[in-house]
Parts: sequence; structure tokens; C-alpha cells
Amino acid sequence: MGRDSCAPDTLLFVRNRVRERVSPHIGATFTHANRVRLRGALDAYLRSCYRRQSAARVSEFAETIGVTRSYISRAFRSILGATVRQEMREAQVRHAERLLRETPLSTSEVAAAAAFGTPATFFRIFIRLRGTTPDAYRHEVTK
Repeated sequence: MGRDSCAPDTLLFVRNRVRERVSPHIGATFTHANRVRLRGALDAYLRSCYRRQSAARVSEFAETIGVTRSYISRAFRSILGATVRQEMREAQVRHAERLLRETPLSTSEVAAAAAFGTPATFFRIFIRLRGTTPDAYRHEVTK
């Protein structure tokens, strides 16, 4: 996937801001604004993946904002104290939880809509982060 395939204006704006304001500061102390900017870039990328129902990938995210995978990994670790993948998966699971609560989509459809590559990946990550299956979660929250 090329950079333009999932780079709406928001991502281009954020890419420039991340490069301007974060690049010189890897390893420095970061402000709330830095964290918001970085999470905003990830959220915009994930929304694009949700619309396309394509798997979210760290390498594609990095390419989308015009930095290398290793650079974005260092930035996330420095600024947010977590890996890109951890932040990405947590956001995807939160989105999946909302879909499970609010829609009649099957778990396979939720997996695609939440940008997981396969239903198996969705189930594995959901169980790891929430300690229950997506079906059990839906049953519990829709009683």
C-alpha cells in the first residue's frame, strides 16, 4: 500500500506535525501535546483502516506519516511509554468492543471492521487484552 492509499488530509497534517515537533526530541521529555499528536496520527490511520476494512500494520502506519518503522517505534516508546503495536491493538479492541455492543455484526465481520487481519487474530488479541472471548463479551454487555 502506498502512502497516498490511506493518507487523508488529517494524516498529512499530522505527519508534518510529528516530524516538526517530535523528530528533534526523540529521547527527550514530552508534553501532553506530543502524546495527543501521536495518538491523533494513529487514530486517523486506524479510521482509514476501518473504512477500508484492511489489516492495520505498523509498517504501513509509519509509511503513511512519512517516517521509518524504527523511528515511529522509538517515538511511541519515548512519548507514550508503550509500543506502537500495543497502542494500535488497544485502540482496535476498543473499537471492536463498541461494534460488539452496538451492532449485530458477526464476530468475523467485527474482526474485519476493526482492522484485524483475520478472525483468529481478533480472537487471540481480544482474549489477551480482555480476558474473555468477543462472543462472551457481547453476551455480558447486552444482557
